[in-house]
Amino acid sequence: MNRLAAIASHVTNSPILKDLGTADFIFLRSRKVDRAPSEGLGKHKPPLSHFWALQMLAVALDCWFLQSEKKIGSIKKREQMTITKERKQAVISENRKAGDDTGSPEVQIAILTERINGLTEHMRTHRKDYGSRRGLLGLVSRRRRLLDYVRERDPQRYLDIIARLGIRK
Repeated sequence: MNRLAAIASHVTNSPILKDLGTADFIFLRSRKVDRAPSEGLGKHKPPLSHFWALQMLAVALDCWFLQSEKKIGSIKKREQMTITKERKQAVISENRKAGDDTGSPEVQIAILTERINGLTEHMRTHRKDYGSRRGLLGLVSRRRRLLDYVRERDPQRYLDIIARLGIRK
């Protein structure tokens, strides 16, 4: 049993916790006190060890909540950087040539453009994210090769793709 679990079990089994109100708990979480609050605790006056155990538990809970918020925030950021299934299906339906076309150069270029735009937005806020920059350069290179392929085969089709996706200025 780790130290935090031992403190938590000691504190939760204490009769002091039953009489502790929310205002007192908020007072404990402020971490700016040097003694236990005596008002609002009923007939029990907690020993100082209970007070410090509660305060340590509150600090540990704050750290745990901050870590979980960071994880959730990073998941949300990851979802914003990549293309969702719904958006990918919409891009495919907008750029397909036939009914079940998912692999033509037009569709591939459109999907890559969508991913590139998302990563470009990410790079504007995270300038030192070199891993994402490397991935972005790989996507741009892949799109460039596909565009070169289309330009060799059919120059008019190349110009249509460029105009529809707004790649060149």
